[in-house]
Order: sequence, then structure tokens, then C-alpha cells
Amino acid sequence: MEIIMKKKFKLFLISSFLIGLPVISISCSNDNIKLNKKISEENKEKDQSPDGTSPIAPQKTPEDKNNNLNNEINNNINNKDNEQPKPIEITPPVVDDKNDQTLKDQNKQNNNLNNEINKDSNQKKLDNQIDKKIKDQVEKIEFNIKNADSHFLSYEFLKSKTPYEIIKQTQSYKKGLEDINNFLYHGNNGQAIDYRSGYNPDKVKEFWKYTKNVGVYGNYGKTDEEKIAFYNDSISTDGMIIQKYLSNFQNNERYDTNQISISTNVLENLIKQNPFGFLPSNLSQLLHYMDFESIEKIFALKNIKEVKSNFDDEKGTFELLIFDKNNNKHYLNISAQEIPSLKKNFDFIKYIYDRSFTVTKGTVGWKIDPFFSKQNGLKAEINSGTMWVMDRIINPELEKKDQYELLIATNIHVFSLQSVFDKSIYFEKNSNNSREKEWNAGFWDPIASYNVDSSGKIILSNNRSLVNFTGTRGEFTYPTKNNIPVFTRGSGNYFPTFNAYSQYLDAPYYTPRYKATGIFAKNITVGPKFLEEYNKETRHRATKNAGADFVLLRLKIHKQNLKNILPDLEWRIGTPEEKNWYIGVGKNELFSPIKTQFYGGYPATINDNFEPQNSLEFKYNKSIGGIINAQTRVIDEDNYKPLWVRYKENENKDWNSHNENWKKYTEPFIKNEHGMPKWVLTQHSQLYTHIPYEKRFNALTFGSSGSMAIDSSFNLIGINYLFTQDSTYNTYTNGISLMEGHSTYSDGFNGNIREDIIKKIKNDNLETVKINPKNKV
Repeated sequence: MEIIMKKKFKLFLISSFLIGLPVISISCSNDNIKLNKKISEENKEKDQSPDGTSPIAPQKTPEDKNNNLNNEINNNINNKDNEQPKPIEITPPVVDDKNDQTLKDQNKQNNNLNNEINKDSNQKKLDNQIDKKIKDQVEKIEFNIKNADSHFLSYEFLKSKTPYEIIKQTQSYKKGLEDINNFLYHGNNGQAIDYRSGYNPDKVKEFWKYTKNVGVYGNYGKTDEEKIAFYNDSISTDGMIIQKYLSNFQNNERYDTNQISISTNVLENLIKQNPFGFLPSNLSQLLHYMDFESIEKIFALKNIKEVKSNFDDEKGTFELLIFDKNNNKHYLNISAQEIPSLKKNFDFIKYIYDRSFTVTKGTVGWKIDPFFSKQNGLKAEINSGTMWVMDRIINPELEKKDQYELLIATNIHVFSLQSVFDKSIYFEKNSNNSREKEWNAGFWDPIASYNVDSSGKIILSNNRSLVNFTGTRGEFTYPTKNNIPVFTRGSGNYFPTFNAYSQYLDAPYYTPRYKATGIFAKNITVGPKFLEEYNKETRHRATKNAGADFVLLRLKIHKQNLKNILPDLEWRIGTPEEKNWYIGVGKNELFSPIKTQFYGGYPATINDNFEPQNSLEFKYNKSIGGIINAQTRVIDEDNYKPLWVRYKENENKDWNSHNENWKKYTEPFIKNEHGMPKWVLTQHSQLYTHIPYEKRFNALTFGSSGSMAIDSSFNLIGINYLFTQDSTYNTYTNGISLMEGHSTYSDGFNGNIREDIIKKIKNDNLETVKINPKNKV
């Protein structure tokens, strides 16, 4: 367990604007109606998002609707004289034909009278029609302006966009974005904010006041220098965005209601096409943003004036109460039992559980005592972390031996073995240190323990083929009440899972790597030590080895061992169900915290002081908000994660070019096990999940590193890697490294890890069941 102090901000590695609204003025006279729309010049500026891009233009935004409405009203006014309503007929009196001239004169008078009456009547009807239409449309405009965060987007727009694209249409987001930019550029007595020049708690707190409407930070500023100065390296739940729903209703409001009649197919499609997910709460989210016109079409109602809902995600139930302008109430009640597309929390928890397990590594390596050098020597350790299956590689020769090759995801720091096998950390090349010959490195089997000699020194087995990483998984049962699953605290049985020595150097298959700039080091040592581009005066830096605490492993497992740790997969292999079982890389979607998140893994049980105990459990958390850190601008040594991989000359000179570190690894430290490090600076966007203080013990702690994180559409969003505590703001949260980044990228990388994985697998001609199948059907 590594602990990083940031003032009072602790990070635990858990393996071990108001945008301008149209101002409408209406002046009426007897002869004409004028509708003016005034838009201030300052509101014509382009909206700039935290990631440096403009928001995606909606198919039909509220402003578009208002513009179209104004045009329609003006057209009605301009064309009113052209409308030809049915004339009112006045029957002329009957006269004697002899009085022809008198008849003509009287007819002429009657015709003139008819024309005057018709003209006056038609004008009044037309004026009344226009007045009513204007009144209705103006009311609609005013409603949309007043409720620009709710009931203002069409269903067609909503179902075609992501939550991130939707939230960017709201007034609160636009105003929040404008406010935080004004604050960062002018908040220091008219000058720009600079968090690197000193700690000001009031300015730190004010920062979070604005981000809670935006949901992203870490990429504000036009230049790298501004982005570093504007970077707030604390964390607070006060700055996190959370979901918005329809208002709840009381039970007595359900009385005297009309039952809403709607087909199951319509409801199924409504849920399946919901960009917020498949939970009852997500349905409330969708209807919160949906305009009344769309709701009226879906539920076959008219003149809606208010919509309320109640939901229970544990039970999978949803109630809808709609009020119309005639004081009628319309009611709908559905559940997951009758609507299969509607899901419960458990469906997402079990999805993660079925694809996850915990792996334990027993290692023996050199340890340094900082106070007593005589105590330096070989020490045995045991570490565990969570892993999950992404896909299976088709390997016919291996399958003949009843073995399978899986693509398994976890954190770099879960599988990091550099501190064990990198001798250069402890002894320089060709040193005269008398104890150098004592150095050794290897594994021991946690099931079989390790051997020691008579003096207590650890003896590593010469038979390196029998040592395994062990795996296990928790079990769950169904209680008798409410049929809500409860996961046991029992650790289960440990099973040999992956052979250690034959796989540890070749297992690391993919980790993202790209260039990152706009980085500031907390101390004067980390820059020269790790970063290729370094300005000594400003301490601003850049690196070509940026990435995420994420690694994809190729691991071989025997069929019997697979049955022990992933029974839900074992029986599906070779069946038509296997492909859909794998989560793969997920579909492209830039994540927003307003979409529900689930993540789960195998942390150790903890006491009231967050101290780990001796047992572990399968534990999960559900988050309905949070905030995304687009890029960690302020770093220290702990932001670097090393992989230990099989030596390749070109890769060694590339990855370890800084300070010519590649020279340390040209010769193997252990015969036939030639390795080298790949140091990755964790710069990828991360989601801090929303965990209220009173629910802080829901956070996943020690041992849960590597946990799968999905949204409430069963889409992969990232991987859990961090437990974070900031005592200044009473904040406890987990850090999820995201599959798609919100920062600024270059050199051919767009921040999308999903696409990067697919590209590598295809370039390597790997056939897999899910990501790159032979038959693309």
C-alpha cells in the first residue's frame, strides 16, 4: 500500500455561461404585434469545453426551437391579410323588379355593408387566432428558458446523444463553464489564479463551487503554463456533479388517477434507447431532460404541465405520475419482472462478479532497511489484486492441451514485478559490494509456502516450473427476504491459476503509451530522474512515456483451473454464448459522471479506521456522480508505474533512453530470464466517484485495484486503481482510470484506449472471440 500526501490529501494505491438566453420583448397595438429577440454580442461567443473542444451541436437545441418559433410567429403576422376565412353572408331584401334603380342602389349598399362586416369579423377572428398562438408559443419559450436544465430536449435528440453531450446543452453546465473560466483568469484580485504559487484555501474551495455543474477539470487554460497554474490538486465531493431526476410524489397523489395505457414494446424501446442506462433511476433522468411534447407523444397524452416519478433500483421498479392542464392525473407502474429491459442493481453487480477474480503473488526479493543495513536481504512478500477477463485468444495448439489463453485486465501496479527482479535498484553494475552475490529474485507458492535454511534465510526452489500465482473468488448466497443478493466475507478456496515463471515476462501485452505535456513536478528530483523534456527554471516537463495504470495480460490457464475461478465462462467456451459473454473494449463513449457507475473487486475487509484485516471479500460500489480529472498536472515519483517485461533491444533503448538507463539492462540479472522495465507516467483521465461522507465505507480499499468499472448500460468505462482521501473536505473516493481521455492529445493518439487496443490486436494478427473474430458476423 502506497500512501501519497498532498497537503491533507491522501492517495492510496489499492492493490496492496450563463449562456446568453434570448431576451424576448413583446409590444402589442390594435393594428400590429411585434416580437423582438435581442441577443447580446457576448453571448455569441463559441462555447469552449474543458477538453478544449466545442460541444457537439444538437439536432435541435432550445435556441433553435425559439428561433423557429419566432420565425413562425412573424410569418403568421405578415401573412394575416392573405388568409381568406369563410365570409359572413347577409341576405338582401326582396324588392319589386320595377324599382330596378332602387334595387341596384340598395344592393350596392348591402354589398358594402357585407364587405365591412366580413372584413371586421374576419380580422377579429384572425387577431384572436394570432393572439392565442403567440400566447401559447411565448409561454412555451418562457417555460424552456426557465427550465433550461429540464424538459427542454426532444426525445429524438436525447436518444441519439451520450450523457456527456446532453449535459453540455444545459444552462447550468454552460454557466458553470463560463464562471470557472472567469474565476481562473480573473479570480485573484483581477489577475489569473496560480495554484502553484501557494496554497489559498478560499481559492481552492471556490474552484469546486463551479466544477459541480461541469463535471470535468484538469484541462482548463489555453497553454501548458496556464493548465499547470489552474490545476487544483485537492479533491472534494462539493465539486462533483451528480444526477438529476424528476421530482418524487407522495402516495396520496396516486389517488384518482387514470391508468396510462402503453405497449410493452414501446417501453422496451424507451429503456433500450435510454442513453443514461437501463435502471429505473435512468428512466427518471431521461424524462427529466425530455420536453413535454415528446412525453405526450410517447404516452399518448395532451397538455402536460408536470411529470413526477418514484423509483427503486434495488427492486427494479418505476412509477410515473403525469399531471395535465385539465387537472387530470395519469399513472404508470412497471417493474423489471414484467419489462426485461429494465434492470436492477444486482444485474450489474453480478455481471462484474462473473468476470472477476483475485490473484495472489508470492514473491522473494531484496529489501533495504533504511536504518539498519545489516538487515538488508531477501524477504518474502505476498500481494493480491483484482483481475477480469476482456476476451479470449484463439490458440488451437494450446487448446489441444486443455488450456486457454485469455486477455486479462488489471493495473500495472498489481502486476508490477520491477522491484523484485531489477537488481540495478540495489547494486550498480560491476560493483564491489560484498553482498551482491546474495541477491536473488523469484516466486514462492502461497499454497505451499517457502523454504528457509538453518539461519532463517529464504531458499528459492530450483524447480521453477511448479510455482503458481493463486486465484480465488468470493461466493454469494440469496437471503430469504426480498431476494436481494448478499456477498459473503469468506475468502473462498485458493487455487493454482497461472504458472508464474513461464509467464511473468511475456504476460504484459498492452499498456497505453503517448506523449504528454503540461506537467509540473512537486519536487526537484522527479523531473531529472524520469522526464525527457525538462525546464529547470519552471519545472515544467513533458514525457513520451505517458499512459494509464492499466495493463492487458496474455495469460494461459488450464481448463480445470478456469473452472475454479471463472465457472460462468468455463461452460460457455466453444458455444454461441461465449462471444457475448466477454465485455471486450466496450463501445466508444466519452464518459460523463452523470451516468451511473458500478465497480467491484476483492479488497481486504477494513475496520472503522480503514485499516485492512486478514480476510477479503467481494465488494462493490455504485456511484451516481463524480468528477473527471482530465490529466494529473502535478506529479511525484508515485505517479510512475513500472512494468517488468522480457528484454527487447529496440524497446529497451526506446523506453529507457532517458539518462541512458537502457545500459543497465543489456545483460540478464537471472539466467534465461532477461527482463527490463517500462516506466509509465499515469496521465490518463480518471473519474473520482461520488461517495457521500456518510457512505465512505462503501469505497473499495486495499486489494481492489484492478476492479472492472462499468456503466448502467453494461459498457466498460475503465478500471479502478485508487482509494483517495482528502481530510480537508471530508472526501473519500475511488479513482477510475477511464478508457477514453478528456485531455488534449497529439502524435496520432486521440485518448481512446479502446481503439488503441483494437489497433494492436489487429496489427498483431491475433484472432479473438470478441474483439477480432475470424468471422466478422
